[in-house]
Amino acid sequence: MAPTDPEPSVQHEAQVTIQEIVDRLASTHPGEDPDVVRSALAQAIADAGLPEQPEKWVRDTATEVAAGRQIVIDRTRRDEDDPRR
Repeated sequence: MAPTDPEPSVQHEAQVTIQEIVDRLASTHPGEDPDVVRSALAQAIADAGLPEQPEKWVRDTATEVAAGRQIVIDRTRRDEDDPRR
């Protein structure tokens, strides 16, 4: 499973997996040092068999998670959470 695969179902599966990782970290790492969250995020992505993500994205996502903000990666989830979309 690679988000770079041109097959839409593969891309969606990768987004869902990354969303699950970010959600899990949001519940286990709120208020932690962003560098700790960044390391945990990069490791979780690697453990899931996904390719390394851009460092800026990992760093920015870790900062948001550490600050306790919700991150939406999977567009399906966003659309389900907000029926106006």
